[in-house]
Amino acid sequence: MLLVYNSSIKNMGKYIWDFDTRAWYTGGTCWWDGHSPYDREYYAETWTELYGAPPHDQATFVYPPTMALISLPLALMPWPVAA
Repeated sequence: MLLVYNSSIKNMGKYIWDFDTRAWYTGGTCWWDGHSPYDREYYAETWTELYGAPPHDQATFVYPPTMALISLPLALMPWPVAA
């Protein structure tokens, strides 16, 4: 949990090292919308809608499906709150 806090929560998803926070939120948004975050095209489209173009045009969900336990609750909130 300390790793999650240090990498994402304390900076509210504002910095490049907070890529994980955005990835988790995007994955949760995909799941909530009934799509798989492992569908690269849909995931990249969702990322772009949320934050603009992904860094280096890379937007992929590489986390295990158990990440839904964190991602889905995040997707229920607006991005500023989730971050």
